Amino acid sequence: MNKLKIAVLDNGVDEKLLASCGLPDIIQQNKGNISDEEDLFLHGTNCAMIIGLNCADAELYSYKLLDNTGKGNVDDLKSAFDWCLMNNIRLVNLSFGTTH
Repeated sequence: MNKLKIAVLDNGVDEKLLASCGLPDIIQQNKGNISDEEDLFLHGTNCAMIIGLNCADAELYSYKLLDNTGKGNVDDLKSAFDWCLMNNIRLVNLSFGTTH
């Protein structure tokens, strides 16, 4: 049986923190157009933890769309959705707002 693929479009996921909680590995991470700054925000990691704790059979994917303060460019959302489609991911976690 195929596992459910879920992408977390956020500020990235700290895989070491997930592993320390006994949660599944991230299958694939995409950095998008965001630099690899130290993550002070951890929002994407928290979202992945919630999904991992409630959906044990899921394969988790991460697309870094937001920076370490939770800000991003709404125009990058199309690239993130295209990445999901290319990876056959049909369930996406979006947990942010915009005034755009």
